[in-house]
Amino acid sequence: MKKNTILKKWVFLFIFFIATSNYYTQVITETQNPYSLGTTNEFLKQIQAQLATISKNNPEIKLPLPHSETLHAKVNYLKERSSSEIQLEGEILGRASGSFSLVIKDKKLEGRLIFLKDKKAYTYYSDNNEEAFIKEDNINNIICTDFIRPSNS
Repeated sequence: MKKNTILKKWVFLFIFFIATSNYYTQVITETQNPYSLGTTNEFLKQIQAQLATISKNNPEIKLPLPHSETLHAKVNYLKERSSSEIQLEGEILGRASGSFSLVIKDKKLEGRLIFLKDKKAYTYYSDNNEEAFIKEDNINNIICTDFIRPSNS
């Protein structure tokens, strides 16, 4: 009887370990695997095409997310220094405290999507082969959200 109880505990622990490790592996893989946006130049042309069709009164574009999702964004700041250099900053529409920043310069992409309320963040970047990507990132790697304020003593 005692051996049966010990065996049940070991089986339970084994199944629990397999189930939790599979879940965490899936979560880590989803947050670490980047989603391809094509080349940096293709991504720049997509943004420029959207900017060419927007009005000054309603400067809205769509920003890609992983898994072919898109977000509607309002451009609050736009600076085009040349046909291959652009900087955009703005807010995400329909999401409380969502903001974005994108810079494409010298065939390199750098950018951030931040959702403070949801404590989520995404990073836009390019590699040495001029391929553009977006990936989910730990928001605390981008901006400090959970800082402890010192007490007044």
